[in-house]
Amino acid sequence: NSESWYATVLAAVMQNSDQQQLGAADRIFSLCRPADRGMVGCVSLLLWCIWQNRNDEVWNNSQKAPDQVGRNAFDMLKEWLEVQQNASRLIAVPEEARWVKPHLGWIKCNVDCGFFANEGVTAMAVCFGDHSGLFLWL
Repeated sequence: NSESWYATVLAAVMQNSDQQQLGAADRIFSLCRPADRGMVGCVSLLLWCIWQNRNDEVWNNSQKAPDQVGRNAFDMLKEWLEVQQNASRLIAVPEEARWVKPHLGWIKCNVDCGFFANEGVTAMAVCFGDHSGLFLWL
């Protein structure tokens, strides 16, 4: 199945002796270079789990072992793939999106991004708003 394949390929690539000579950024880019959407997703999810573990250590003094972080990423990927298979059977009901202002004295940062595969472009936008609903210009 696909999740086993991605886990096996990712482990094999990370243990490849050529990969061992690369820095972290070069290693990540080389994993994603073949443009296999599944591999890019797998790498992205693993990086997100590493980032989440780092934040748990900094803010909650709680850290998982590397194999637990990898297992969490694998489980999340498996769950996501299962949901995608079941999603075709569901009927989506549009839900109105509403912005909720932050508490007095707080600033809210909204982030959105888009991926345009055909153009090979990624876009990101960020906006900041205060408690009165006004946008802040930086």
